[in-house]
Amino acid sequence: MKELKTITEYQLLHLAYQALSERIAHEEEINERTKKERGRDNHISQSRLKMYNEQLAEVRGRILEIENNNAE
Repeated sequence: MKELKTITEYQLLHLAYQALSERIAHEEEINERTKKERGRDNHISQSRLKMYNEQLAEVRGRILEIENNNAE
């Protein structure tokens, strides 16, 4: 990957973390609304939540790696 000049990997990861957190909250709202209206989970939202949570865990892991490496 090309080295960026004005933003660090750490900053990009924090932005990704924030965006994924917002998407998760949005899909949870959709799923809750569907449960109230139809009495069941929204399968599309469930699929997206699974993907977003996996991505969030990966991003969180990398953020912790960077923080731990900088603490040494």
